[in-house]
Amino acid sequence: NWQAMSYNPQTGLVYIPYMQLGMSFMKAPGTFLGVSMGPAKTDDPHEGKGALIAWDPVKQEPRWTVWHDWMWNGGTLSTQGNLVFQGTADGWLTAYDAEDGDVLWRFNAGLGIIAPPISYSWKGTQYISLLVGWAGAKGTPPTGWRYNAQPRRLLTFKLGGDAKLPETAPYDETVHPLDDPEIVLDPAEVAAGDRLFHKDMIGCDNCHGPAARSAGAPAPDLRESPIAFDRDALWSVLHEGALLSRGMPRYEHFSRKQVDQLYSFIRAQARAELERQKTGTQPEGTEANRRSISGG
Repeated sequence: NWQAMSYNPQTGLVYIPYMQLGMSFMKAPGTFLGVSMGPAKTDDPHEGKGALIAWDPVKQEPRWTVWHDWMWNGGTLSTQGNLVFQGTADGWLTAYDAEDGDVLWRFNAGLGIIAPPISYSWKGTQYISLLVGWAGAKGTPPTGWRYNAQPRRLLTFKLGGDAKLPETAPYDETVHPLDDPEIVLDPAEVAAGDRLFHKDMIGCDNCHGPAARSAGAPAPDLRESPIAFDRDALWSVLHEGALLSRGMPRYEHFSRKQVDQLYSFIRAQARAELERQKTGTQPEGTEANRRSISGG
């Protein structure tokens, strides 16, 4: 319920940008009063996905539901013309029939959407405007939107509008990891870096993605980052705040040993991705995806 929902008094329905993300509750000290931020174990095919739900608040049940492949989607806008607009993580702005959820119109915005559209009138003409850009608290799962590849835009629509969207780079899930085979990785240091990388709230995964697999926004994939490939450069960024002006926080409390542990973990993930690309196998699990429903 983080993105905006909307209500249509004509249909009596609330249009909710629903996301299904199970979490675990455990009796353990720490951040979030014992709620594990790792994925819960479930066989539900909708787990980790999102939907647009037309909810009847009187009957307390959904009137209709449209499922989306990705979980983190945009807020909704309801209009007097019985339309519901929603943008989705795959870059589409869609207008639905408010009564039954039929798709009436779609537009490819060229980048993932999390903001809600707005409607306004100027000189007797109705407009729909939307900020297009991909990030947010769950903007980290890989979606193919590349860091700085697709520009953020303000898009405005009206009936009869004929403007064309400039050419935009398509989404691309290709990763080009950097590795030096002569670097020897200590498994204990990699494991320590894993725990530090995924530490609740201050963890690197909040922006750079679980297991260092980034969506490309709001931060680059560290497996292919030249900065993360250089120990001294990584120290300069983390401990000294070399990229503060570009929005990268400073962690002056990090010791050299902790930065080296993070370096080892990132290098291990880059190496695992290279191996996966060569053999088609999956990299080994990390702290993020080892957490179970018990919080272990």
